[in-house]
Amino acid sequence: MNNPGRLLLGIGLLAVGGLYLLDLGDIVNAGSIVSTWWPLAVIAFGVMALVGPSRSMIGGSIITFAGVLLLIASLGLLPVSSGELIFPLILISVGLGLLLIRSGITTAGRGDAQSQVSGFTIFGGQNIVARASELTGGALTAIFGSIDLDLRSTTPVSDGAGIEVFTAFGSISVIVPRGWSVTVSGMPLFASFEDNVDRSIEPAPDAPRLIVSGVALFGGVDVKHESS
Repeated sequence: MNNPGRLLLGIGLLAVGGLYLLDLGDIVNAGSIVSTWWPLAVIAFGVMALVGPSRSMIGGSIITFAGVLLLIASLGLLPVSSGELIFPLILISVGLGLLLIRSGITTAGRGDAQSQVSGFTIFGGQNIVARASELTGGALTAIFGSIDLDLRSTTPVSDGAGIEVFTAFGSISVIVPRGWSVTVSGMPLFASFEDNVDRSIEPAPDAPRLIVSGVALFGGVDVKHESS
């Protein structure tokens, strides 16, 4: 499935629509079911990020953790409501993303520091040009800021490179050369995760391979060929 987020949204809409149809026949109380079990959608997004084709361990773990806490609260097992937890969980999720990526807990990067690319900004901006002769991967974090990463002066290692991204209330753009085999798989939450790579020409079998994955929270990620 090229777009697991679209699949999940479609299944969710079908399920909710079916519940409200049953509610019209006084078979179930759709409002009560939805208000209690809606955190399952958050958990599903997190699990899909963990097990999808381009796994985002950091983002998926954060979303799943938040969804589980919301479900426990929604079931009345905590002294607070799920609505009261939303704002604190947003802050916790951003904090966890910062700590995990900054400490190097990511599946994207391998090798030494010279073969990786990293970026971190908060309330600011960064323009990064990667020049490693053999890029193994890296991690980018933008909080209330922006990062522009240019990969046109580097080449991934033979088995491919991975870039893990995390943005909250910010933006990240990744510029890649034409002819690369690029996979984009992200989890946007009230955000965008855009794949603007030219797919009109099939990459060569030995083309450099890159995976861009991660989470956009109230922000945006854009993978493209040219800077704007």
